[in-house]
Amino acid sequence: MKKSSKKTKKQDLKKWVALPLESYLAQADELVTHSINSVNTKIKGGGGVRIVPHYDVDMPYACVRFGRQQVSLDYSQDARSSVPTEQLEAIRIHDFSRYKAIPEEEKTNIQEIESQVLPLLENNLVNVPYSVNPRMRQIMLENGEGGYVSLSPLHSSGFSERLQQLMEKSLMEISADCQNGSGYPAFFDEVVFKVGGDQPQNVGRMHLIAAMQKAYCFAIPVENDNGLRSLIRLYHRGVSTKPPAEMLLAYGQFLNSLRRKDARHDQSLQRNENRMNRQFKYIAGMVRVVLSRGNLAHKKMKPYVPTMLDGFCDASLSKVQKGLMDPSLRDNQWKSEFADEIIYHIAFSTDNDKSLLVGVSGLSAESLKKQIEEVLS
Repeated sequence: MKKSSKKTKKQDLKKWVALPLESYLAQADELVTHSINSVNTKIKGGGGVRIVPHYDVDMPYACVRFGRQQVSLDYSQDARSSVPTEQLEAIRIHDFSRYKAIPEEEKTNIQEIESQVLPLLENNLVNVPYSVNPRMRQIMLENGEGGYVSLSPLHSSGFSERLQQLMEKSLMEISADCQNGSGYPAFFDEVVFKVGGDQPQNVGRMHLIAAMQKAYCFAIPVENDNGLRSLIRLYHRGVSTKPPAEMLLAYGQFLNSLRRKDARHDQSLQRNENRMNRQFKYIAGMVRVVLSRGNLAHKKMKPYVPTMLDGFCDASLSKVQKGLMDPSLRDNQWKSEFADEIIYHIAFSTDNDKSLLVGVSGLSAESLKKQIEEVLS
């Protein structure tokens, strides 16, 4: 049995095909990291995108652009490109283990390929049709300016291969700690789906297609994963600007006690220095609680800006939210808008019976705004 296995393995080795330098130069313009064929092999002309990694970028998640090394390249046409693609990749990664002995006359040709063709693969490449084929899947995303941008997701077979290698290594390490010492851990479910219909070779290189057919399931982030879920929620939603209900209620009770006292003398709500000072303490307390929410969110998010997040909050959020999440943006205009928002909550917040907790209007609102801006100064 072992002898037969060795014989089969030897027969599976490919013969190196002699090709002119021009064939490799032409193929360099067809090799991509993300192929249109991965979406639909019936899109005439194929095409794709080649992304060169930024080796010096430290990103906390996996993707082709910020990888530590290049992923395997794939052809963007059809299986007729297989031979030059496989041989060029073998030269690029200096791995000829899939081939029989390289003929001596080809070694000089390989040196020319290394000097003239491989440098071309170090460049980004966009090789796509001028118009979008109806077979191409598209996703419409808002552009933030009232319109939409059409995006066509492209799969990277080379990145699938990299993920598969990492996953296999991780699973083997986990299974080594299992009681039986072999096989996948019990909690892992492997899912395989078909790619490319009856002719998967038209999607790309066969060993990469095998990697594309494996699906991976990842658990959603939980709170003890460095608070990643709350981090993402903060980025997209910001923090609440509504003061705590108990503080609003206490402030409302304070004002109502003053109103009742003045009503006994047939007077509207009066203001004096003592009352204004007491009111300021209520207002300052509510403002500081809201500010502390923003400061705490800023502290949580700072380690992830700009590595994982491009800022402290989404660009679509209000100026008030942007200033809460990033104290450097708290200019005079922000202070004015922040004060208006706090006043809104004070004026219109209600209890479970839909009764106003406080309610302010007229001169009292103007007075509140001055006091809030004083707290912010």
